Amino acid sequence: MRASLIPAALLSLIYFGWNASTQSFKVNYGWAPDWGYLFLQLLYWPAVLLAWGVGIYAVILLFRRSGRGVSILALVLALPMMGYSLYYPEYSTLKKRSADDSMREEWFQGSQLLSHLLQKYVRDHRESITWVGGDEQIDPSGFIAYLKTYPELFYYSYERKRGRIRVSDKEVLSPWGAPLLFGVDRDGDGYLNLGGKKTSLKSGYADPWADGNFSYKVGVGCVPTTIPEAIFEPGATYVGVLDDGQFARLYDYRERLLGN
Repeated sequence: MRASLIPAALLSLIYFGWNASTQSFKVNYGWAPDWGYLFLQLLYWPAVLLAWGVGIYAVILLFRRSGRGVSILALVLALPMMGYSLYYPEYSTLKKRSADDSMREEWFQGSQLLSHLLQKYVRDHRESITWVGGDEQIDPSGFIAYLKTYPELFYYSYERKRGRIRVSDKEVLSPWGAPLLFGVDRDGDGYLNLGGKKTSLKSGYADPWADGNFSYKVGVGCVPTTIPEAIFEPGATYVGVLDDGQFARLYDYRERLLGN
């Protein structure tokens, strides 16, 4: 029994490192491998029971003054997982992804897919674009008719199909059911003015012209009419925009998502 203490404690420590690094990766990069979450979910409680079993047995051996060196080492190795189970209960359930996280990702990827389709539409039907209101919002009727030529369109989350993009005769809906506004840049200033937001057409730049190589001919985007507070934090960027340079670079990838 005593001989198995160190291997068992090492197993719990390895699981702790795997779990913590996977969670950290998700926090920093917004996703983590599905297989990682599957195995973490399956192994969490065995790892917790193993760590606590090792810890309790090591303490018993310490009080008996039997194999103190091995007992202390086993306890030290088991402590990270024991503490993890106590102080990080939000990770102990290991939910694969929250509904809010998934819906936010659906919107980010879905808005880019819709902007890709809007770029295609503008290229082929520039003469049919009609701006409405005081910003760069367009009348969506022609674009909606174009979208309906596709048998099925999906929002994507982490490269996987999620909810179907709902397209009616008059509107397109966000993953949470809000109608979308569509816009096309018309003054070449590097920004899209849509839905009360002025959004840079250059990804990663608040001022698109700060990138000395930035140039474009067509800029498009979409924005939902309502934003759930649970999904987007105050000040978050939620306008999906796409210039023709990005359109060309990601054309093949997005066409694959469309099944072309």
